[in-house]
Amino acid sequence: MSPPPSSLISCHTIGKYKNFSSSVSILPKIFFLLEINIHHASCIEYVITHELCHLIHRNHTKEFYALLSKEMPHWERWKEELERMMR
Repeated sequence: MSPPPSSLISCHTIGKYKNFSSSVSILPKIFFLLEINIHHASCIEYVITHELCHLIHRNHTKEFYALLSKEMPHWERWKEELERMMR
């Protein structure tokens, strides 16, 4: 997967969201909330890879998870770790 142009990525430090740390808008742009405290680089990599996959597959379809698995084979481990940290 090629890296996106920098105009697609926007970081925000305001607002609190309980259930997610990033999102892809219709434009498409990727928004990251910098308030979450992530201790492991692979968790950050998971969030970024997850959102980049949404640029190709908008929903959590079988194709989305196939692409995510191709780009980050052990993504489930880092998703679980991220969810544990956000509790």
